[in-house]
Amino acid sequence: MQWEYKHIRFDYVGRGITQEFNILDIDGERLKGWFSGKNNRKVTTLPELLTFFGEDGWDLVSHVVNQDGRSDAVTFHYMTFKRPKADDSSVPDSEKAQRYHEMAQSKAVSTKEKSDLGLMKGF
Repeated sequence: MQWEYKHIRFDYVGRGITQEFNILDIDGERLKGWFSGKNNRKVTTLPELLTFFGEDGWDLVSHVVNQDGRSDAVTFHYMTFKRPKADDSSVPDSEKAQRYHEMAQSKAVSTKEKSDLGLMKGF
């Protein structure tokens, strides 16, 4: 079985009590606002992100915390998710196009993301 991976880096607003994101990077891309494709609702907290990824078939496989030792300590969380790689033939072109459309509405879609969505090669 082949796997695909998603890498997340984030820190919280303030002390993290509300679990709201201050910085959110997904696969190396900084996101200022991220919307779930399922209901086009803005994802602003860790529980919302974990719920969305879980519904989309992603499993959390690691979580590492890195805290800067200075007085203005910055804490970054690094998470890695994985899911079975889908066979391109199992995802209809209409579904790929719909996923691309939903993603494009929330942010600019890079060539890598188009590729990940199966518009340039397997999803």
